[in-house]
Amino acid sequence: MNASRLFVVADNRTKGSAKGSEPFVDATLLRKQSTDALSDAPQAKILRPRCPPPQVVQRGNNRQPIFFDDFDNRVYLDGLKEALERWLCRIHAYVPMTNHVHLLLTPDNSQGVSRTMQYLGRRYVPYINDTYQRSGTLWEGRFKSSLVQTEADLLTC
Repeated sequence: MNASRLFVVADNRTKGSAKGSEPFVDATLLRKQSTDALSDAPQAKILRPRCPPPQVVQRGNNRQPIFFDDFDNRVYLDGLKEALERWLCRIHAYVPMTNHVHLLLTPDNSQGVSRTMQYLGRRYVPYINDTYQRSGTLWEGRFKSSLVQTEADLLTC
């Protein structure tokens, strides 16, 4: 399994679709006005979060593997999809490594990230323990999260 894959998931929600809970607002990219033909082109629109999304990292216990083959990754993704839908979080990036995983999430409520990770763990850990005849914890404690506030933070995720 290639441990350095980056999966970026597009957010398909449109502005105003969640009755005021939409965490994205329109922002216009400013461009230099010039006298050439491009100055009449429409300005590009981008979406920016109202609050910075958290980067979540969850490591394997003693830095041991959490994904043993590609099917494990599929099971994790299926559980993640269920958790995101149930606890109203959106995913922007998913980076599975052999012994840990990085997620870039935007929750719709204060409990979203915590509940998503709890829900996911309660499904994925029993699957790993049953499949590989093991017992005990898979994770090195609780997940870690930090807010992505700058472009540099995003690139170091």
